[in-house]
Amino acid sequence: METAQITRLVEKYGDMLLKISYTYLKSRADAEDAVQEIFMRVIEKSPQWTDENHCRNWLIRSAVNVCKNKLKSF
Repeated sequence: METAQITRLVEKYGDMLLKISYTYLKSRADAEDAVQEIFMRVIEKSPQWTDENHCRNWLIRSAVNVCKNKLKSF
């Protein structure tokens, strides 16, 4: 993915992902780490989404999975 695409995703979905992560983790620092991990996954995997809704759903599902994994590790 290009830097401009990542920047657009962070600007558009960053706050939403932070809220979702905070809901699960109850810590702003842990939620910020989770969001960072989500965007690292986007950079590493470069998923090909069919539309904007698919992208949003992928990011939300990733947020939930990352948070659940963090809760398991505590």
